[in-house]
Amino acid sequence: MKKIFLVLFVLIANLSFSQIYGEIANDKRPVIQKIEFGLKANYTGQIVFDIVVDEKGNVTVCTVDKTKTNIRSTPTIMKAKNRILMHLKFKASSMYPEFHRGEVVIKVYK
Repeated sequence: MKKIFLVLFVLIANLSFSQIYGEIANDKRPVIQKIEFGLKANYTGQIVFDIVVDEKGNVTVCTVDKTKTNIRSTPTIMKAKNRILMHLKFKASSMYPEFHRGEVVIKVYK
């Protein structure tokens, strides 16, 4: 029972922390609409996306960084990409660059 509790705690803690890096994180741009940074599949690994956010806070570009990604399943990658493009929103402000860049890491787990 203790082992199950410990595994669940580690898994939840790992998935609940922000997985956003780069200029966006360095500039501390607030996330208005969060997404779940974990994705269930038949394998484990991570998918790293390079993103660009416009002044309105929308993710306009989302491309896979193949050098940092160890998942090759196209359906899994597309599911994660669609989650980012459709649901991840940042604070709209003209004080941030017109094309604010960053990285989003999606953890894939069994």
